[in-house]
Order: sequence, then C-alpha cells, then structure tokens
Amino acid sequence: LEEMQPPRPTNYFTIPEGTARPVNPVGPLEPGNFGLGATAFGNSNGIFLASLMRRIDAPLPSRWTSILLRRALLSRLQAPSRIHPVDWVAARADLLLRMGEADAARILTQSVDREFYTPRMIEVAAQTALATADPSALCPIVGPAQELSDEPVWALAEAMCAALEGEPAPASGHADQARRQ
Repeated sequence: LEEMQPPRPTNYFTIPEGTARPVNPVGPLEPGNFGLGATAFGNSNGIFLASLMRRIDAPLPSRWTSILLRRALLSRLQAPSRIHPVDWVAARADLLLRMGEADAARILTQSVDREFYTPRMIEVAAQTALATADPSALCPIVGPAQELSDEPVWALAEAMCAALEGEPAPASGHADQARRQ
C-alpha cells in the first residue's frame, strides 16, 4: 500500500519566484496610521540600536512610553545601516516580546518569509510562537533550527509537528530519539 502512494513533499508550498515579500521595510503601521516614517532612524548604526533595544528593561514604567515605543517598533521602517534587515525585524520583535506584546511580535515575525530567516530571527520566532501559545508555529522553522542548534527542544518540536501532521510513527520515533538524548 505504501508503494502506491507518492512520496510526501517536505515543503507543502513554495513561494513563486519574484513574489516573496520584501524584508525591508517591515511593519504594519504606516505614517498616516500612527506609525513613524520609513526612514525614521536615518543613518543610525543598526548594531548600536539593536544593542540599545536589548538593554531596555521591559516592561516600561510609563504606560505612555510603552505605547509610543510599541508604535515605533511596529512602524514600517527601513533597516538602519550596518544591520541585516531581518535581524532588525528580530530585534524589534524581541523587544516587543519582553514588553509583553507577544501578538505584536508575532505580526512582525510573520511579516518575513521563512526563506529569509536568519539565526536570530529563528530564535525570536520560536520565542514568539511559545509566547502566543501557538506551538504549531514552530513547525516551519524546525528544519533550519536543527541545522543551527543542538537544543533538545527542536527534537521535541519535530516530534510534535509530525504528530500534528497526523503521522504517529515518525512522531513516536522523534520523541524516543529526543528522550534518549
């Protein structure tokens, strides 16, 4: 019976050539919709800005500061110089997560096509999936994550994703392998 069925593709869909979404700028808020202008950060050093964002203690003590920062982070912004545009999106989503804005972080991470994910974006997308109680969002990034990391969470995620796809035998095998590790 198995010989008669065609092999199952590893990717269920592909993005046709030339239709991928741009990674620069990314964000749902336009300047006319409470967002900042696309070049709000001008010629700033993106590495410095991402470092500064990592140092912000969140949540912020002021409600109004939090609202303003959330709007800035969700604005459709060009990546500043000296930082990869996808890493810029990841830095913004990471700060939103630490501010308690998991749904906003999800909007940003899902605005970038998986083919463009960097190691930092994979890490933030995984945190976002868990923060939004959407473990199935880990499934598209399991393969690339396993290439970058030996963390046991990815073996468990692979087992979970196989189970969600309705394949109990591979799910059980992956879970057993994770247990042995």
